[in-house]
Amino acid sequence: MIFEKIVLGNVDSTNTVAQSYIRGDLDHAIVVVADEQSAGRGRLGRKWTSPKGNLYCSLLLPPIDDCPVDPRLSFVAANAVYETVSGFVEERAAVSIKWPNDILIHGKKVSGILLEAVNKDNKIFTIAGVGINVVSETVEQVPPDIAANVTALHLHGPQSTSRDEVLDSFLKRFDSWYTRYRNDGFGPICKFWNSRCNTIDEKVEIPSRKLEGISKGINEKGQLVLETQDGRIVVDSDEILLSSQ
Repeated sequence: MIFEKIVLGNVDSTNTVAQSYIRGDLDHAIVVVADEQSAGRGRLGRKWTSPKGNLYCSLLLPPIDDCPVDPRLSFVAANAVYETVSGFVEERAAVSIKWPNDILIHGKKVSGILLEAVNKDNKIFTIAGVGINVVSETVEQVPPDIAANVTALHLHGPQSTSRDEVLDSFLKRFDSWYTRYRNDGFGPICKFWNSRCNTIDEKVEIPSRKLEGISKGINEKGQLVLETQDGRIVVDSDEILLSSQ
């Protein structure tokens, strides 16, 4: 995959900037990278605190054969981020994935992914926004109510690790997983994701839906499978909590 890299200073949101590069004849990926974001956002409309030193990037992907929105691309990105993070920490076994696409180190969030789709002239363009906390001092700058659940690469690996090193690693790994997805389908992505998920066979809750069940990982459609008292159900996208939390 060819990546056209665009590096900027302070922007509102890399996902928003990436939309401005959409054009009908786009045949390669565009990567928008920013030093800081003034209006970075996460899933469910949450603000993503974006101090300088971390990785904030968005991949603008060209349409795939005029396919509709493909939420499974978020798992492609999650696998790539998981491998990236694992390569910069001393204890690889401490890294895990939380539904749907948060990357954790010792149970604390180090990365998040926001997948968005834009329809232009009946073509679907996918934007995958990725944030990875690199420098430890930025953890102190997040809101107090979430600080205890956030971490950074520098707290678990070499202090010399730079944002650009993390970006280069991520792009290589995304290219590998994306190519595999195009060639072999979702099966390998699903298998890898499930093997790194931190809630397999754990009792979880989905507060917004007042659901509780045993997590069985994702299926071939990228849906979360829950074993409940009323049988198996699937969830497209939502927040989950371990029942012990």
